[in-house]
Amino acid sequence: MSDSAPADSSNTVPRQDLSGLVGYRFLYRYANGWRYEMYVKNSTTIDYRIHSGPVGGRWVKHQKADIVMLTRGVFKISWNEPTGTSVVVNFVPAERVVHGSVFFPQWVHQHGERTVLCQNDHLDQMRAYRDEGPTYPIFVVTEFGRISLIEYMGQDNEQAIDCAPGALPEGGLSGPIRRLIGSRLCFRAQRRAGSPGSDPEGVFLPYATRVLVKRQVSAPFGAGVSEQSRKEDRRKPARRLWGWSR
Repeated sequence: MSDSAPADSSNTVPRQDLSGLVGYRFLYRYANGWRYEMYVKNSTTIDYRIHSGPVGGRWVKHQKADIVMLTRGVFKISWNEPTGTSVVVNFVPAERVVHGSVFFPQWVHQHGERTVLCQNDHLDQMRAYRDEGPTYPIFVVTEFGRISLIEYMGQDNEQAIDCAPGALPEGGLSGPIRRLIGSRLCFRAQRRAGSPGSDPEGVFLPYATRVLVKRQVSAPFGAGVSEQSRKEDRRKPARRLWGWSR
């Protein structure tokens, strides 16, 4: 085959199944201490807010993104912002693992406080800052992190992220996000039928989550679970999801 021959996309692009990502809200903390919250609104859009770090207090809605499944249970979200910042985040929900790479233009690195706002209300200003620069040298941050909350909110839920981090009421929204921040509780989902955080069919919960739901144990995902038990769990519906401490 010549180098100019077109690639066969059926052989190079994995079958895409975003059901384990789209419609979920994730709260996670990077190893450097930065805390983020992301809601995967649909297959092309995310909302997010930053709870701590150099630009803690920033929040964004309707951010267009490229969202793909790399292999079963492993997802990648990448996007470019009006500020000129580029971001790539990999999620492995069943393992509670996240890895982020952020490429800050130099002006954001120098004056991050300018971006601590609701970006959607200041798009023209962000683009003006971007064009003014400086852009280089790009400041790169790469970190692993741990997911502390996974909550199914449904697709295109405008209430999932609708205020600044500092404006969250105590115990507000549909899940205990405020209480989770800084606590040892590492996972909780709201599945009461009819609530904003409900997942009445139980089909959206990752497999490893269903294992722990059934056993209600305090252990890392999949710890001490035999292959036979895994096969049995695949045939059983998910039940109410409980929180637990590490």
